[in-house]
Amino acid sequence: MLPPQKKPWESMAKGLVLGALFTSFLLLVYSYAVPPLHAGLASTTPEAAASCSPPALEPEAVIRANGSAGE
Repeated sequence: MLPPQKKPWESMAKGLVLGALFTSFLLLVYSYAVPPLHAGLASTTPEAAASCSPPALEPEAVIRANGSAGE
């Protein structure tokens, strides 16, 4: 006797699911195996990061801005 024949869409669906799982697994392994790439290493230095931040206010300037220095 012949075994029952599978429908063609069942085989295709099984292949697509297995392919998606395998691709996801490979992407996960790749993301842990490869170190991240930094586009601009010069921009990650502390000097470059400090130049982008606003200047810190003096404590007296903060008190004067709030208007509570004269009280």
